[in-house]
Amino acid sequence: MGANTGVRSPGQRVPSQRAPSVSRALESLRGELDDPAMTVLAIASLTLLTFTAVRISGGAPSALMEIGYAPVALAAYVFGSRGGLVTGILVGAVLGPLPALLGMDRVEAPADWIIRVTAFAGVGTLIGGMLGKTAVVASDVHDRLLEIQERERQSMLALATAAESRDTDAGEHVRRLEIAARKLAAHTGMSERHANEVGIAAAFHDIGKLRVPERILLKPDALDPDEWTVIRLHPIWSEQALAGGEHLAVAREVARWHHENWDGSGYPDGLYGDRIPLSARIVRIVDAFDAMTNRRPYQQPVSFEAALEELQANAGNHFDPELVRHFVDMLRTDADLRSELTDLRSA
Repeated sequence: MGANTGVRSPGQRVPSQRAPSVSRALESLRGELDDPAMTVLAIASLTLLTFTAVRISGGAPSALMEIGYAPVALAAYVFGSRGGLVTGILVGAVLGPLPALLGMDRVEAPADWIIRVTAFAGVGTLIGGMLGKTAVVASDVHDRLLEIQERERQSMLALATAAESRDTDAGEHVRRLEIAARKLAAHTGMSERHANEVGIAAAFHDIGKLRVPERILLKPDALDPDEWTVIRLHPIWSEQALAGGEHLAVAREVARWHHENWDGSGYPDGLYGDRIPLSARIVRIVDAFDAMTNRRPYQQPVSFEAALEELQANAGNHFDPELVRHFVDMLRTDADLRSELTDLRSA
């Protein structure tokens, strides 16, 4: 009937057992070679096999022949397995058949140079294939790392926005700082990559405010000494929140030192002059400008021009005078930047 009884009926064919495919065998071999002990054993076995074959066939020819592997390996590195294959054949031909065709003495028999051509071509193909696989793996690792870093950046940005939302207009404030800091960094001659890092760092710089109690952060009156002590800790808390890989190094230095003053009167470490990292000096200026030109719980906003004049009045005290000059020049000449910051300005 339809049941599987295990008895073969007349005429029923037994399915053939397919041999493992070449690709499956190679995959199995790669799996074995992932084990360092198996790799060492394979290398030792191949070395012994080569030694035996050379001795049985009468010994090795001139050792200088092995220099031929250099161009083969170089071609495999630059052009991949096909380049290694073609170059291996060409180099083997130059060392074997070519001298015979030119009538030179001490030439090899066809069997010898055919073996050499095969060896060069095989090694070139193998090196190119291995390098290609390594490049693919490296590219995949790089893409995954970028993906992880982007997720981390988005998480940090969410925390930074939450921190800023307690005493600013949050998302707009973060965006204004990122834009202005990046533009000022580029205006000073920074590379695009470094300027982007400074812009991102500006967005993260006050993440430590999450640990400041609201009764202090939103207090409309002057802070007492104890409250100031708490406020002065937020750069350290911001740096701690950004602990991680090298990709956050600029963000950490901005977080810790964006309240340091050019004359050494800032906090938390009392740095002065160019001992303050350039990225932190940039964010110090754009953050002060943004605080003056947008509504805060403790003050009303002022015009762009009034804020620029205030920056100039404090250049050399709170702010790097050269950076102030760059910033003032940038705001007064870049109409697109002024428009962009105006569109993001809080009511």
